[in-house]
Amino acid sequence: NIPTKCDTKTAARRLVRELEQKIERQKLGLEPMPVVEFINFGDLMKKWWAEFEPILRSKTIQPFAEKHLGEELGDQMLGEISSGFLEELFNKKKAVLSPQSCNHLRSYVKRLYNYAARRDLWRGANPASSLKKMKVPKTKPHCLRPDEIGRVLLQLDKRWVPIFATAFFTAMRKGELVALK
Repeated sequence: NIPTKCDTKTAARRLVRELEQKIERQKLGLEPMPVVEFINFGDLMKKWWAEFEPILRSKTIQPFAEKHLGEELGDQMLGEISSGFLEELFNKKKAVLSPQSCNHLRSYVKRLYNYAARRDLWRGANPASSLKKMKVPKTKPHCLRPDEIGRVLLQLDKRWVPIFATAFFTAMRKGELVALK
């Protein structure tokens, strides 16, 4: 099922009839078949980066993806990459990457296939869509133990001791500390 911009059932039925007629004309050779550019994953990464690099908030995804996906996927054609292959690849990556990093790479691959589909560089199901997110364990923030607080305060310049002591013993945040009168 592909969502459309039809407002009514009648409009949707009309669209279906038009698409079926178009496919029939293509089969009969009366209308050209859609041209799908064959592109490998590495070239798709470059194409995506060239378009989105100027508007990305963080520029770290590209070198990270190049390092962890470029060698395994770079030369492969988009049609050669299956969900099973990606699942195997991410299972191997678990040994060297955190679950959160694997999830970032999974999202990146999914985003690239969606981009390729919008640009008519790929037709078919997105192989990254069926991959499940890895569970990211929640970690507790590290806090100073009571015996460590005194040692930290002794190492500080005298002018900083009151503000740090207040922060340690009241758990105030920076903005709250600065606003004190």
